[in-house]
Amino acid sequence: MANEIEEYSADMDIWLTIKLALPNEWSPTEVCTGIQIDEGKLIIFGGSDINVEDTSSCYEFDSETYSIKKIADLVIPHVFVNYPFFYGNQVFALGNEYYVKQ
Repeated sequence: MANEIEEYSADMDIWLTIKLALPNEWSPTEVCTGIQIDEGKLIIFGGSDINVEDTSSCYEFDSETYSIKKIADLVIPHVFVNYPFFYGNQVFALGNEYYVKQ
């Protein structure tokens, strides 16, 4: 598991590598999704784990401290190909499979 992520600076038009403050709080996933929920706060959720099992894990990322913490799990584990949207202080996400599992 990498303890670094990339951050795009629109002001400078460059990608920066940053180190996570608490990298062990994060479980590696693919096909997860994320959305900004507040200034400096994002949630990252769902996806498939290392065993290609859908996960219900959710994390809050603080872009000021570069820390990540686990928050309430999804009710149904899912991968997310579609982008979620934020409306009325709620996050809506449509989970779907991007491949057929055996």
